[in-house]
Amino acid sequence: MASIGAIISAMSRRAVFKPQALEHLRWLPVNQQRLVTDGVRRHLVDNDPCAETRNKFRLRRSSPAADYELRLADLRVFYRVEESVVSITVIGLKQRHALIVKGEEFVL
Repeated sequence: MASIGAIISAMSRRAVFKPQALEHLRWLPVNQQRLVTDGVRRHLVDNDPCAETRNKFRLRRSSPAADYELRLADLRVFYRVEESVVSITVIGLKQRHALIVKGEEFVL
């Protein structure tokens, strides 16, 4: 797990994994961990994290956990944007109509 850091950064923007999000990430298999870290870098650090696309959008209902969702295949990354910092708060696996985080159903 030494290769996964808590911060991914680019020129003017950086992504910070909150402690609970790092726990969620470590629970995933290595290939899914790479999918998440590569997706965060590509969609949230290298590009505008607030620009809505088909797989990256603001949540319709307000949530205490996050403001935005990033879809990466069956994985979901929930995050907040504060100036030039993207805070990753929840990482889970979408199974049918449920979000599974660390093996348990999670409600936003």
